[in-house]
Amino acid sequence: MVAATTFGDGDAGGFTRSSDGRVATEELFAGVRVGEWTFTAGRQNYKVGTGFIVMDGNLDQFKDGAYWLSPRTAFKDSAILAWDHGALKSQVFSLRTDDDLGDFRMTGVNLDYNLDDQVTLGAMALKVNALGPRGSTLPRRRDGMQVHNLRALNARVPGIAPLTLNAEYAVERGSGEGVDYAANAWYAQADYAFGDLPLTPILGYRYASFSGDDNLSDNRQKAWDPLSKGFIDWSTWLVGDVVGNYLLFNSNENVQQFSLKTHLSQTFTLGAIHYQFWLDEKTTWARRSTTVALPMKAWCFSTGRPHRRSTARCPTTGSSPWRRLGKCSAMTRNSVPWNSTSPTVIERREPLRPRRSVCA
Repeated sequence: MVAATTFGDGDAGGFTRSSDGRVATEELFAGVRVGEWTFTAGRQNYKVGTGFIVMDGNLDQFKDGAYWLSPRTAFKDSAILAWDHGALKSQVFSLRTDDDLGDFRMTGVNLDYNLDDQVTLGAMALKVNALGPRGSTLPRRRDGMQVHNLRALNARVPGIAPLTLNAEYAVERGSGEGVDYAANAWYAQADYAFGDLPLTPILGYRYASFSGDDNLSDNRQKAWDPLSKGFIDWSTWLVGDVVGNYLLFNSNENVQQFSLKTHLSQTFTLGAIHYQFWLDEKTTWARRSTTVALPMKAWCFSTGRPHRRSTARCPTTGSSPWRRLGKCSAMTRNSVPWNSTSPTVIERREPLRPRRSVCA
């Protein structure tokens, strides 16, 4: 069960306002295990890799309350058949998202192979079926999308034990109702742990790219759709508290990230992150620079629960231009909330997909 509500003036984007909130079942599923096989069905959580594409099945807004915290993540009406053979693991899954996220089903297969604890190689393929009514542009536009993902996680470099590498590449292809999909996204990350220094600080760098669309008038969708991305750590995969929650949502953006963190104890981590953002395609960005640099953000984890103190302010926006339009599922890809007088208008064909998964 999850109980969440919003007080006061609500969040900065107006996705939840005072008195929005409810008590609802988060996970409720049944299953059976036979040898190396496990089958579960119901309302449950599921994550592929780092949550780059598949992790969060619920968009906490309006009646759910607590948009910024986003405590709900489970997929409804889901089924997962998992095979665990030690270093080799595989799952066949069918997952349905909530209405606010677009009410679509992802059906696919995922494979992970741990190579002698030196690297975990993974691959995933899925197909999207939109479950919304025909004529409702946002959910139907995902219909027929096929997603393919390759990844190498927690890779160790021989002779450089403190260095850890991570990388993923994904494409969205296929055809739906009057639209062809041709989007891609990728990232590469390196983290180095200074074991000889006090508290073993970890210095990290990541570059991530999410494609945009250079032609908004055709029927070819080149802007990356983040589908059900998750949140497992700061910037993964809500990239920037302001930009990630209210502006770009992992689509039509390139971002580099510099990070520094240290584990003060098993339950307390202190760190800082600096981002630099660029639009991948500048189709509708005509009034301001396409580079957004956010000040260093300090954060900490205590007893496994994140708390933040952020001085980040997006220099391209004053008050938020977003306004509430009823239900997200009623919006079209070309009518994401925006203010035509705002200098921060971005590519409107990109899906509304904010995300954070932290329990209050």
